[in-house]
Amino acid sequence: MMKFYSYLKQLRKFNGFLVTLNVMQHWKDYKEWKVQLNSKKMPIDLELPWLTISAKNYMDQFFDKLKTKDSRVFEYGTGGSSLYFSNKVSKVVGVEHDKEWFEKVVSTFKSKKQCNWEGHLCLPVKTEMELDFENPIDYGSSAQEFIGFDFSNYCKKIREFDDEYFDAVLVDGRARPSCIVESVNKIKKGGILIIDNSERDYYYTNTGPFLKDFKLVVDSYSALICYPLLTKTNIFIKNAS
Repeated sequence: MMKFYSYLKQLRKFNGFLVTLNVMQHWKDYKEWKVQLNSKKMPIDLELPWLTISAKNYMDQFFDKLKTKDSRVFEYGTGGSSLYFSNKVSKVVGVEHDKEWFEKVVSTFKSKKQCNWEGHLCLPVKTEMELDFENPIDYGSSAQEFIGFDFSNYCKKIREFDDEYFDAVLVDGRARPSCIVESVNKIKKGGILIIDNSERDYYYTNTGPFLKDFKLVVDSYSALICYPLLTKTNIFIKNAS
């Protein structure tokens, strides 16, 4: 694992500066990251989302201020985030495209006897149509193994819920531009939209107009939970007015 000084240099390299945190806060993030890496465990083992530490810390504060009763989260992509959210809110709804991984998450919840997570396996459908993964209305994935697969059932699962139903939506699965567009109306005013791996500019190529009612509150590279990498997780908050 890199030394703390090297960690700060990496942050400066990726972000251009050390963002808004002071050195002591960066040191706390670094120590948290070091404990995770030394544990040799995966996010699902630690009941943590596979996001950046800075994003997770923002989420900790956000959920601590929520009243647990009637608080709800929707997640595209399941795993450690499912367990994390289930410890924070009263209801979590998740969609997953990977059958084997989905069964592992279901089994984990059964072993813990937690019942506030509602998981849905939404498999992609093979299509002859040419899908543009940057176009939100195409419901395509950029992953090579899913070229020619339609993820519309997966992305549209959130439509089963009322507008402004969820306090937070996590986009950390497939066809992310499509998931972003499907999510915006389902988030409460004052709620948050969490988009992982947001250094990928194509997420925003065609989704910017849909985020006009959102303010970007987390936008920097940070340590990735349980992995010796720096990446970016964006968090947007929906305007209350």
